[in-house]
Amino acid sequence: MSVIFSEPVRLKLAGGVRTISSLYGAEQMMVDIAWPTHGYRYEEALAAIALAIDGKRSTADAERAFRAAAVEAGLLRG
Repeated sequence: MSVIFSEPVRLKLAGGVRTISSLYGAEQMMVDIAWPTHGYRYEEALAAIALAIDGKRSTADAERAFRAAAVEAGLLRG
């Protein structure tokens, strides 16, 4: 199973733009960095990423959930 996203996710942060391209990068970004919004999409993305890392959900599902959480938090850069 691939842990690399099909397309990197670019996030707008206070220090500039950060590109996330893997399950591990997404998980680190959501847990270790001050993610501004911990709503439904945030929780769903964390769960999807953890399941994908364990091989119980697809990387594509986790990528979609991460993008949705980034939109919810106002971080997604087009």
